[in-house]
Amino acid sequence: MLDMTIEQLLNSEVVSSGLPDVPEQLGEKAPDPATTQQLKITVAWGDLPSVAADIHVTGHYRGVMPTAAERRLDEAISPPGPCGIICEHTRRRWLVGALGEITYFPGRVGAPEADNQVLRAAVVGMGRVGTFTEDNATRLYQSLLREIMSLRHIRTVATVLIGSGAGNLLFHQVAHAVVTGFGNALRGLASESNPIVPDMVIVELDRLRAELCHRALRNAAESEPLIAVEPVLASHPGGQVNANAAAVYGIRGLLDLLASTPNPAPPDHPTQAILTAIPADLRDQVHGKLTEIASRSADVASVQIDSRDSGNGDQTPATRVTVLRVPTGVIWSALTARATVPERVVPLNDSLMDDLVQRLTPPSAEDVAELPAFLTRFMVPFDLQHYLDGQAPLIIEVDLRTARVPWELLVCTQQGSVQGTADEPDPLAVQQCLSRQMRTTYARTDLEETSAEEMRALVIGDPGGPSMSLPEARKEAADVADLLRDHKIDVDLFIGTPGSKLETGARFATRLDVLAKMHNRNYHIIHYAGHGVFSPDNPELSGWLFADGLLAARELTQFSQAPRLVMADACWSAAHPDVPGNKEPQRGDPSRLAPVLADEFLRVGTGHVIGASWALPDKEAWMFATSFYTALLGGDGKGPMSVGQAVRQSRQRLWKAANKAESASPEQRCAWAAYQHYGDPADHLVPEVTSRRT
Repeated sequence: MLDMTIEQLLNSEVVSSGLPDVPEQLGEKAPDPATTQQLKITVAWGDLPSVAADIHVTGHYRGVMPTAAERRLDEAISPPGPCGIICEHTRRRWLVGALGEITYFPGRVGAPEADNQVLRAAVVGMGRVGTFTEDNATRLYQSLLREIMSLRHIRTVATVLIGSGAGNLLFHQVAHAVVTGFGNALRGLASESNPIVPDMVIVELDRLRAELCHRALRNAAESEPLIAVEPVLASHPGGQVNANAAAVYGIRGLLDLLASTPNPAPPDHPTQAILTAIPADLRDQVHGKLTEIASRSADVASVQIDSRDSGNGDQTPATRVTVLRVPTGVIWSALTARATVPERVVPLNDSLMDDLVQRLTPPSAEDVAELPAFLTRFMVPFDLQHYLDGQAPLIIEVDLRTARVPWELLVCTQQGSVQGTADEPDPLAVQQCLSRQMRTTYARTDLEETSAEEMRALVIGDPGGPSMSLPEARKEAADVADLLRDHKIDVDLFIGTPGSKLETGARFATRLDVLAKMHNRNYHIIHYAGHGVFSPDNPELSGWLFADGLLAARELTQFSQAPRLVMADACWSAAHPDVPGNKEPQRGDPSRLAPVLADEFLRVGTGHVIGASWALPDKEAWMFATSFYTALLGGDGKGPMSVGQAVRQSRQRLWKAANKAESASPEQRCAWAAYQHYGDPADHLVPEVTSRRT
């Protein structure tokens, strides 16, 4: 359906209003047009890589995987393989994305292909999601032009209207930023002799967006003598007409037809057939209004319809949410396929958040029925709740304080959710992939890329000794090892302690032997099933409990080569072996250990960390682990899944099993929510099955 009427569109700011004059910079003398070159801007409809240029440029949000134009540019410069160059630099955190920071990438070796004219590429940082304002856009464009001109060999730049995607800034705002930023850059270089001013080609994939971009830039450049926008929209290969554009041009065709129709229209005229399709009680007024605006049909350019992508949600661009703790509360921002939600603060005091986390890790039968919906409606900004609809994978960026919150319990706030109702909404983590990313500046170290046949795994089960024996952890470790070996993965298995029964194909799990293996071999997978301990006073001393001592977080992460994936299927407690009189595991604050351990592993470059944030029933822990590895490695006949898909399928299995069991305990009913995944949900463990389009 149309979001606004045609009459409203004609009166909207985007269509009918001009822009105020760009103010002359304080303290600067207006340049002499005779001595200062103009910058020529051409707006083109087409695919960015198909436009011939010396360099192609897109924007990049900090920590956000490439989408849209940036993804197409990534594919254009990357060789065939599991992951694009820009994507890999983002995943490893080599690409920072600070505002105005430009990172350059070479194109493919050899002559450009007919549909790929990219000789070299650059991405310019847009900062954090939710912070890109019109002022920041102006600074970005000013910095971009100054740096490009300083290279002195760039004659043509192909780019997009950076900042106008995903509902961030309006076209007229970005156009104003382009003109102001480029104008400031030219004035700053006016004193240089023979400056080389490149031609700018701003490319839009969709025809309607190209038209809106062209109009906004022409309006903005009217008062800027240093900027000249070509009067005609250029065309290049690869341009598309999306649903909005199809609706607009269909309406334009109808209006043009009405404008040329004699009055009264002959009975066999095409407009009669069109009017017949309109309900009789609306026909006369609709016909009159359309005839009235037919002479202005070219102005109908901003129609918006509901064109949400359908199909597999795992192929839909992820919704990225950032939630950080500040003194006044929790600060939120979001980036979706359709909109950018700027930063805003939800007021919240520490004691209330602590109480909520305590009640939800794990929740009782009463709390699990009410508090997840309360968590969603109380802590998530109202306008952001609209995007928690289960239609796209969800990535939540957290810091160490907000990581304590069990965001996996968030519920869908939309009517008619996939499995539930408005009164009993389904968890988002069951409907779609839900993963976490830790807010950190740590760079991911080099990872050894290998095939499934070359992978190695370290599996540890029940290392706590007789007083803390976990028989089901022994079974889980043995079954996980068998499953991995079935997929030709080389497994080193450590189960139990000296004096206990030695499992077939395993060694006893002493702290020294396990740590020696971690240092001497490079593992792709590390799986731990046993006790975990948390030290509130010294979080860095938290870690995995062995009969002969503690493997603390700082010792667990002394790798020469970081593992691709770590799963800690642990029973967390506050017991610490170094504290007298504290020998037995006791329930402490389980919400704090999983993020601390994840942060340590991420610090050294581990790609994925999966851990339980509270103690789980043995059967559910075994079920999650075996289901996860089966899906991850393609053991169910569906082919290897991404890490996020495998986590989601394992959560679904626990969710469905608990719903079928009438006598399920509260711990069993919410076991699916205990598992936290830190990492990129679209990443595959087996490289050759990964598609850059995932």
